[in-house]
Amino acid sequence: MKRYGLVSLLTTALMSINAFAGNTEVIEEAVFDAPPERVWNRLKSFCSIDQWQSYVADCSVYGTRSGVHRIISMQDGSIYTEALTEYSESQRRFAYVILSGPLPIQNYQASFSIEPTDNGQTRLTWGSTFDVPAELEAEAISNIRALYQNGIAGMRNLIAE
Repeated sequence: MKRYGLVSLLTTALMSINAFAGNTEVIEEAVFDAPPERVWNRLKSFCSIDQWQSYVADCSVYGTRSGVHRIISMQDGSIYTEALTEYSESQRRFAYVILSGPLPIQNYQASFSIEPTDNGQTRLTWGSTFDVPAELEAEAISNIRALYQNGIAGMRNLIAE
């Protein structure tokens, strides 16, 4: 009987693992009619998200032994904690992970980069990978894509100021 309980437990655990769609990816790109220096200077602060993402009510940043973190309070009252995992001023790039929040995803890793184009404009690439329950994958992709697109619209307004 003990053996059956262990097998049942392992089967349930494996079914839970298999229920996740692995390495789901969302990438949004945008081109800004401004030089990379201007775009980067407006967006490079890890907590500038509250200046261009209308879904964000507030952002606070703090440092710990494990690095730089930000707490994002959303307009709907939800709260996310994210950690900066990479930052390069010279490459105009940063990366971060979600440590906690209400999204039904795991292992969220995102990157945000600014690159010059051949004609003096700027290309922004904002993308992420994450694990999500298979039945929620389409909705998660749609929601994260909408978040990125809303943010990019806000960035356009901020850069135009």
